[in-house]
Amino acid sequence: MEYRVVQTNGAKEIIDFRRDPIAYLSDISGRGLDIKHVSVGNHHRYFLNNPDLIREVLVLNGKDFTKGSGVRSLEALLGQGLVTSEGALHSQQRKLIQPVFGPGKLSGYVNSIGYAAFAMQEKWISGSTVVLEEDIRRLTIEIICRCMLGVEWKTNNTSALLAKALGGFQALHGDKAHISSLPFKVLAKWKFDAFRRNLDLILKEIVKLHQMRPECYSDMLSILLSTADGREWTRHDESLLLDEARTMLLAGHENTTNALLWTWFLIAEHPEVRQAIREESNSQIGSKLPGDIDLRRFRFTESVFKEALRLYPPAWIFARQAVTNCKLGPLAIPAGSTVFLSPFSVHRDIRFWDRPLEFRPQRWLQPGDAIRTPFSYFPFGAGTRGCIGEQFAMMEGVLILATISKNWVFDLAPGQQVELWPQVTLRQKKPLRFVALRV
Repeated sequence: MEYRVVQTNGAKEIIDFRRDPIAYLSDISGRGLDIKHVSVGNHHRYFLNNPDLIREVLVLNGKDFTKGSGVRSLEALLGQGLVTSEGALHSQQRKLIQPVFGPGKLSGYVNSIGYAAFAMQEKWISGSTVVLEEDIRRLTIEIICRCMLGVEWKTNNTSALLAKALGGFQALHGDKAHISSLPFKVLAKWKFDAFRRNLDLILKEIVKLHQMRPECYSDMLSILLSTADGREWTRHDESLLLDEARTMLLAGHENTTNALLWTWFLIAEHPEVRQAIREESNSQIGSKLPGDIDLRRFRFTESVFKEALRLYPPAWIFARQAVTNCKLGPLAIPAGSTVFLSPFSVHRDIRFWDRPLEFRPQRWLQPGDAIRTPFSYFPFGAGTRGCIGEQFAMMEGVLILATISKNWVFDLAPGQQVELWPQVTLRQKKPLRFVALRV
């Protein structure tokens, strides 16, 4: 297969990418490039924009790559949780956590998700303006707490701690951290460390509850706590346990929150889609309790969520670092090189998608019309480093959309401008305001 490759050099390319990564990636997909190779001195960066190459990196030759420096910097926030760990530790963690997302477990989460979504919407007043981000973030945190940590509590404090911890991390490690003054960095680190300590205090209390009454729990923490094989837990074990709990809280709510916000933005822009979701929700939910709902029947709602993930994937870019000399397509990749894989650019490439910039949920309802090329759609990654909670996230997103759409619609409040903000996840730069209308 012939690949279209462009090779450039010079620091300006890296500056352009950091200044506006979305424009940079859009240029790559708009030009139909398969590989953009940027070299600065002895360091090489490769932007891959071809499904076959993505499959090579994530699946076929995954052992030749580790996670990039961006993910490694997340260790300040997540420690050695499943997102950041490597090698044998990562394999062990994934094997231990996998039962949490097994088919038998997933069906048991429907009640928790459905009731949480139903309870949240009761606070809205028809005709009022709401900042959906605040409500949806609290909701997804509450769901993660119930399903993964086995606890229920008022999420206001926890939500604030998570937001501040993530904000502190971005101040220390974001794209503008290198131009921040030293006093700003010192203050940001002090605040970040304080918020992480407070969050860990909450998580330690949850662990104690599990240890005191293990028979009452069957969640992620209980599974991890049961793997000590009769030996005493060490400080190292306890540290890893907190890392995993923190990872589940942050990774488990952040991506779903952003995916849902982008979905409601797109729905508000397409009234015909909004009406179709309402009709499906009314016909399938009716007066049923969440546990009685058959999610397989929400085909259109699922297609809307998938299409939103295509256009605005929260995990908008993945970075991998070559640990050995290897080959990708026509190029020899030196060890130490950084490889970038962007769902955002591949999902918008006309070579792999029909009318890629249009929001067309119907594409997922027509056999053969959606994913025409394997690995042209990878919002959750793939391979051994793919998101372990993919099925849970899809189920959660569809059920929240269906439950809320049955009774509420949202119009964008006037006078707003949507701006993409590519940070750790793809967010909206300013939280969007919606007018909530009960129907």
